[in-house]
Amino acid sequence: MSSLPPIEETRGINSVAGTLRAQHSREVITARPLHLPDPLPTEGPLVSVLIPLYNHERYIGESLRSVLLQTYRSIEVVVVDDCSTDRSLEVARDAAGGDPRVAFHQNRRNLGVVDNEGRLLELSNGPLVKFLAADDRFCMPDALARMVAAIESEPGISLVTSRWGWIDENGDALPEQWQFFSASCDFVIDGMELGNLSLMRCNNYIGGAQVFQRRCSYDIDDWLKLDGHDTGLGIHSDLAMHLKLLVHGNAAYLKDETVQTRHFSTEQLTTTAYRNPQCIVIWYAVMKAARLAGYLAEPWMYRQALASLLGDHLHFERYTSSDLEDWEWMSEVIQMVAREIGELNRGIALGEINREAARIR
Repeated sequence: MSSLPPIEETRGINSVAGTLRAQHSREVITARPLHLPDPLPTEGPLVSVLIPLYNHERYIGESLRSVLLQTYRSIEVVVVDDCSTDRSLEVARDAAGGDPRVAFHQNRRNLGVVDNEGRLLELSNGPLVKFLAADDRFCMPDALARMVAAIESEPGISLVTSRWGWIDENGDALPEQWQFFSASCDFVIDGMELGNLSLMRCNNYIGGAQVFQRRCSYDIDDWLKLDGHDTGLGIHSDLAMHLKLLVHGNAAYLKDETVQTRHFSTEQLTTTAYRNPQCIVIWYAVMKAARLAGYLAEPWMYRQALASLLGDHLHFERYTSSDLEDWEWMSEVIQMVAREIGELNRGIALGEINREAARIR
């Protein structure tokens, strides 16, 4: 994944409402300041910290300890082992040290990323939810307290996102690669505007590892299908869930890092899911589902999203032959996207002609 331009302040939001704009883009989203209480809460609504576990014996202990050291105490921790072949579950039990807030489960068969996340939600009870990868960690003891304070500050906030940090396999800090936002204070963003920005720029500005959310249904199958066919891809399942939440609410953004996510080499930043050419398939599926949910309501917005999809993912020089095994399917999708762009262009042009004719009459 290439370095992404941050969204910068275009008008100060320290004390008054302001705007945020993506660099080199006409899209502008509104923002207003968010003020966290002092002191931060230590008790309140139950937070379910959900840790999907698979072959992370080296890191699960550190991840789990970062949860149990949080100053916010009203938590339950659910760990679901997806048939690890190493000592992950044993290490996790040792790290928990018998803490009654931690529950462990082991799947009878490997479910994969998406279904295992659904399983975690089924086994938890809190109205507030934080997914935490087994190799990530909270980077401050009051991270959860800040997230709870932000989401509880007003009923219209559906999720909280924040800055995040990078660490290597040894837990040492890595240089910052990119941040989606750059602002001097915590703030609240309109949910639909944030979702539209992510879709039109074909980049997940909502976030993933650092997102804290209200509980919602994990029924996202329709978001991962294309023309009724399952894409078979778990890429961006978190984006689909967050877009569903933002249809009905806003997002809070915390300017400080709350979570550190682990990268095992510089290559990881430009490979795996973000480099996979199948991204064009799953992004297209999510865009079509999002449009049915109310996003990209204007034809020009949908056209911009489709154009970004083609522009961002059709860099074939970075793919290997093994990446292109499903080329026939992707070729069909590319043609579908191109046809839709053509139809939208004709429709927009016709609308402009009709408006001009009406003005002349």
